[in-house]
Amino acid sequence: PLGGTNGDKEVFLLYELCPGKLHNDTVPVLLKADGLGCVQVAIIQPDLISDEQGATGLPESEVLMIASHVVKGLLHMHLQQPPIAHRDIKPENILLGVDNKWKLCDFGSCTVETHTNINSEVRDSPFILSDSIYHVFRTAGPSRTRLNGNDSAVQAPEQIDLYSGFPIDEKVDIFALGCLIFTLLFFRSPFDPDLVLEHANARYTVPPHAKLSPGMTQLLARTLTQDPRQRISSADLWSQLDCL
Repeated sequence: PLGGTNGDKEVFLLYELCPGKLHNDTVPVLLKADGLGCVQVAIIQPDLISDEQGATGLPESEVLMIASHVVKGLLHMHLQQPPIAHRDIKPENILLGVDNKWKLCDFGSCTVETHTNINSEVRDSPFILSDSIYHVFRTAGPSRTRLNGNDSAVQAPEQIDLYSGFPIDEKVDIFALGCLIFTLLFFRSPFDPDLVLEHANARYTVPPHAKLSPGMTQLLARTLTQDPRQRISSADLWSQLDCL
């Protein structure tokens, strides 16, 4: 227990040093304990996805490997009671460990909150809805035609359209993972930020040059499903990836 007020606690976790990453922005500075003090270690490594690489994407086999590693972490979180939603699945938060396993990081947006009956009072209150959900709704709301913010591209439909009646729970991670898989395959997001309705209705288009296997096509369809109640679970997704 440190510093916090009202009985809050602060917990510091020391992460392993991950030499690789999926995205080309700067790796955050890591803090490493050194005796009684702390030293800062800045890590900059070549990335797997670069904005200059074009739209060819990674081979399916490599995408499936990355997805299976990420799903393993998600499955552990989603099996907790209550389930823990990560809420920030994106290339920047996937790092390669020294064991050549891809690791999910940045748990600052995690929550066990769920919303199953969103009425007008809840929709209008940032104190009832979590900050990220409220921000997206207020930004994209009924009068807006564009999603803003760095994380809007991976928001699930139920986070964008609070009038849909869909529950908001850990299934948001599955949709975000579908966006991640799509991005690794084609080096672009499945949804255009200028087309909010397309995103809210989970209408995406696979590039015409793509030659996806039936299994990958089904994987995208089952993760990028509009209704979270019909979206594949992390347990079923783990099983499906194991078969591909």
